[in-house]
This record gives sequence, structure tokens and C-alpha cells, in this order.
Amino acid sequence: MKDIDIVFSCLKEYNYRPWDEDKLEECKRLLKDMSMEELRIVRHSRWMDKDNALYPTLFELLFKDELQVVVNKLNDTSTMDLVLEYKTTKSSFKKEKISVILLERYDSMKDEERKNAFKILLRKGLITKDNK
Repeated sequence: MKDIDIVFSCLKEYNYRPWDEDKLEECKRLLKDMSMEELRIVRHSRWMDKDNALYPTLFELLFKDELQVVVNKLNDTSTMDLVLEYKTTKSSFKKEKISVILLERYDSMKDEERKNAFKILLRKGLITKDNK
């Protein structure tokens, strides 16, 4: 059975019930080995949608170059501008990456920056109230 067939089988199987974590990780690994054409085929499958647990991995693989440009831009942005961007963006990808960048910078932030970042990181569950 080809990798794409295994992924399709899992997509169909887990369309109406929650994913088994082992199968999800296996499918993520299989996606990373697929060609761009196969990834596009999976993306346009009737069993794939934005709510699927496999979608974020597929999205990142399909738009790897474009997303890397976004991540580089976010890394070059000041902390206060990141907080503002987090509050105004509708992109779930950007929100996820901004929270990771804020967590990486958290220990080296000034007090005002830390206070603003703390709220975001606490909501995301990346830090606890004890980390203040």
C-alpha cells in the first residue's frame, strides 16, 4: 500500500471519530515524505478539511516557503509589535508562532513587555501564574 493510500484510509476512518494519536503521528510522518503533487491531492480530498487534526501539518508542508518568510518576519519584529500583531491577526498560524516566539523571549523581556506577553502565554497555556 502506498503512503498516500494509507493517509486516505486514515482520513476516511477518522472523519467521524477522534484520531488515534499513534495513527495521527504515523500520517504526519507519511505526509513529510510525500511529493507536492501528492500533498495537493490529499488537501483536495473529500475527507480533508480545516478542522481535521492532520490539516496543520499538511498546510505547513504545502506552504513551507511562504510560511518561512512569515516566521522570519515575526522573528525580526519587536516584542510589543508582536503582542499587537497577536491581538489583531486572524491567522491561527501566526498566533501560534507569535506565542512560541514570545515564550522564547520571555526571560529576556523588560517588565512592560513581560506583562503584555504574560497574558498571551497564560491564555495559551504555555506558562502558569507562578512564572510571573
